[in-house]
Amino acid sequence: SSGINAEYGDGTLAVSYGGDVNTTIREIPCQKWTEFEPHQHDRTPERFPNRGLGDHNFCRDPDGTGYPWCYTQDEGVRWEGCSILHCDECRDPETGLMYDMGDTWTKYSDSCIQCECFENREVDCIQLECLPLECAEENIRYLPDTCCPVCYEPCLDTATGQMYEDGE
Repeated sequence: SSGINAEYGDGTLAVSYGGDVNTTIREIPCQKWTEFEPHQHDRTPERFPNRGLGDHNFCRDPDGTGYPWCYTQDEGVRWEGCSILHCDECRDPETGLMYDMGDTWTKYSDSCIQCECFENREVDCIQLECLPLECAEENIRYLPDTCCPVCYEPCLDTATGQMYEDGE
């Protein structure tokens, strides 16, 4: 089961998740609930019975946070939420961002890579191809939020012989 609201015996509302996701939103591996390195904690199976904790490192919501989370194996990150996918969602493995089925986006790190979320939660990315440019290399410009470069020719004022950049 995943992502359904549940109420614990003490009235605490939480997300009931019993799956085997064991990494955080940023793909940091989870620490076992029965271990105390690298992080000391009090969310143990004994203190939080019937909350899905045990000798494993699966994401859970033992204290009613409202989403599955875990202590991490990274000394610099004590705990972090986990990304539990619904049937019609995809997670970009590079950024951890969630997208709905049918969404398309370009990678933040490379606007020439376009991705799409498919029905089976698969993320498919393609490298966009740019047409070759027919201009001098010093006239090639990369515009913000675009993949392919463009040819840019400065303007010449024939009366004065002065060259002007775009916008001048």
